[in-house]
Amino acid sequence: MRYLVILNRFEVWLLFAVVGFVIVYGLRPPESTEVPPESVPEKEAAVITGDDPVAPTQEPTEEEIEKFFRVDEVAVIPSGDGRIVELMVAARSRSGETVLLGDSEIRAETETGNPIPPFFEPFRKEQSVYPDEPSLVVVKLWLEEETDAIWLEFEGERTRATLSQ
Repeated sequence: MRYLVILNRFEVWLLFAVVGFVIVYGLRPPESTEVPPESVPEKEAAVITGDDPVAPTQEPTEEEIEKFFRVDEVAVIPSGDGRIVELMVAARSRSGETVLLGDSEIRAETETGNPIPPFFEPFRKEQSVYPDEPSLVVVKLWLEEETDAIWLEFEGERTRATLSQ
């Protein structure tokens, strides 16, 4: 039994121990990570008082709801040489079909008539505008020049968005 001479080596026994530990560790059942409900703190609701500087947003009027294209929120983010303008837009398709929003579906221009290019996002999902009810979509634009407002056009309807500084 000349082949059993290898069992006299310390390294072989160390290898057996490491392999045995890995097998036992890999085959053990997972530990329970559930937290008992008594230890979870309750979340408190925010209360808006009359002194609070953040005013609640107003609900859109009946006339605004009936519009096919309106701007709900505007956020301006300074970035490098320009600004990223992020618009939350509620739109409905006039054509009666679902419209996939690409870079050419919503056109934007400054008050002086200069076109505003879309802000490039490499992994942005396409957004859809449905004809049945207003669809909320986010439009991001890259604005290099200073302006107080921009004009947006979708399916022939124009609306003005005032930029907050």
